[in-house]
Amino acid sequence: MATLHRLPSAPTLGLSLAALAVHTLFIAPVAADEIKSNWQGDFAAGIEHNSNVSIEDLDTATEQSDSAFSYELNLSADWLFPSGWRLEAGYHLSALKYQELDAFDLQLQLIHGDLSYAWDDWTLGLNTFLGDVKLANEKFMDLQHVMLYAGRLFLERGYANFWVRSVDKDFAIFSGRSGKQDGLGVDVYWFSPSTQQNLMVGLSQLKESTDDPQFSYDATTIRVRYSATSERVDWRIGVRWQSRDYQFTNRDDRLLNAELGADWHLTSRLSLLTQLEWGDFDSTFAPADYQETRGSILLRVNF
Repeated sequence: MATLHRLPSAPTLGLSLAALAVHTLFIAPVAADEIKSNWQGDFAAGIEHNSNVSIEDLDTATEQSDSAFSYELNLSADWLFPSGWRLEAGYHLSALKYQELDAFDLQLQLIHGDLSYAWDDWTLGLNTFLGDVKLANEKFMDLQHVMLYAGRLFLERGYANFWVRSVDKDFAIFSGRSGKQDGLGVDVYWFSPSTQQNLMVGLSQLKESTDDPQFSYDATTIRVRYSATSERVDWRIGVRWQSRDYQFTNRDDRLLNAELGADWHLTSRLSLLTQLEWGDFDSTFAPADYQETRGSILLRVNF
């Protein structure tokens, strides 16, 4: 489920790719003369309600609540080669259409790819995506992202993913916020014996340099997430804490997000997605100091 008020970040995408790498390590190897290919897609639509409509990347909060029609489309294909190489490519489209505050309508499109090589307990990979974001049906921002990662299985049930990445942001209107964000981090997973449950702890350090120095900052982020899957429902609960130190202004931010979600499997192809998210944005810069609560219910079909 997309959180469009927070624009896509490399760590978020990196976590999903690391989970795929972990899955690859736990399944049977490919036969010497066999190339496995797979494609999948899903579409979800429903309602999201926000107690304080906002866009985190613009330090903007309306202090008004509103409901939005939300939809999301995902298409992906992957190829697993007997030599240990894996190639993945995909497309993502998601949008929020508010009932009253249509100036905050958002649409995100991503084209992404991942190339990795696995041997023994290691996986090395290159991930990239191109993104296009629209605000109120107008051009808002272009994104270009490149990530290198190295993952290793340890103690049979653990997996550590180390990554470095760079993201270029090009804002169409708020040009002072355009710039580059570089970062490095590690995400550590611990799986239950059945692999149906896992705990993830992530630590990252980011440096954002913008055309207008007042928006440049260094950030430390800690993420903790517990996930459990079953035939009937997939549960997840997570916390994200971030500290931002702005380089050229007397400003400090502390961001805390908590989420609880459950995906209810109604049939083999139909699921009900429910999520509750709370955010506390503590800042010495008044417009960026606010709280919000979001809840959403979507119906998803896999094809």
